[in-house]
Amino acid sequence: MNSPSQKLCACGCRAPLTKGRNRYILGHNRRGTGSPDGWLHQGQRYIYVDGKARAFHRVIVEQKLGRQLGPGEVVHHIDFDPLNNDPANLTVLSRTEHFLVHMTQPVEPWPEEEIEQAVALYQSGMTIDEVALALGRSYYATRRKLLKCIRLRTPRETHALRRSLGSSSTRSDWQ
Repeated sequence: MNSPSQKLCACGCRAPLTKGRNRYILGHNRRGTGSPDGWLHQGQRYIYVDGKARAFHRVIVEQKLGRQLGPGEVVHHIDFDPLNNDPANLTVLSRTEHFLVHMTQPVEPWPEEEIEQAVALYQSGMTIDEVALALGRSYYATRRKLLKCIRLRTPRETHALRRSLGSSSTRSDWQ
């Protein structure tokens, strides 16, 4: 049980803070729990439901079907846009069906200018999520392309880079 004087993480996870004057546990400040829209993680939107982080598209489909999805059921975005969570754009597939749908899609090549732009945005301090959103590409395609070009930062390195850039550089500046 937490004592009344003990500070809790401001993201809403209710985890106790251990030291310092931080308001968040490292990494929790990006969760965006103060927003009803949730937060982006690896190219998909997440929200808190009953204190648990849930993929928004799964919550929408479960409400539409009136039941919980099983572990072998995958929610597929018909237009391949993981941020388009319109119920008409979502369908439930087995893991095998979902794999086959994605393996039969042609891969759109990256122009050299777009690769250079992705690397520049990432090196300026943006996360992979933010670079993908800025370029209109998927998280995984952006991550794979960046991995081929440069060494990716650890979350700790990203945090340090953002701290060194100062408070004048925020996500809203990049969007």
